[in-house]
Amino acid sequence: MKDKKLLSPMTDEFESYLYGNSCLPAFSLSLSNNSNDFRCLSRLMMCHAGVVGQVCFYINLNLNVAIYPHDDVGFGCIALNEEYKECEKFLHYCAKNELFNVFIDGDNGLVKL
Repeated sequence: MKDKKLLSPMTDEFESYLYGNSCLPAFSLSLSNNSNDFRCLSRLMMCHAGVVGQVCFYINLNLNVAIYPHDDVGFGCIALNEEYKECEKFLHYCAKNELFNVFIDGDNGLVKL
């Protein structure tokens, strides 16, 4: 991930963001159109000393969803428009694996793995 420039050394600006003291600076963003990069990076963040959540987003503009490692465990899924059925489909697919617990709050459009 470092070779692909998807992981960067910690900076004061990013650390300030992690502690909630500032917004995420745009120059700290790394972009990749390769879904395998997202999978590898997500595994790394979830296995290395717990979950580093909400700092890696896989955004699929065709489906209008963003999937990300969640703060505490698993993944979250955000609909980029008012249609959240793709998020539900993703989470129902994940629910087939007995190691996952899926939470869907249809009233708020919240879906969480």
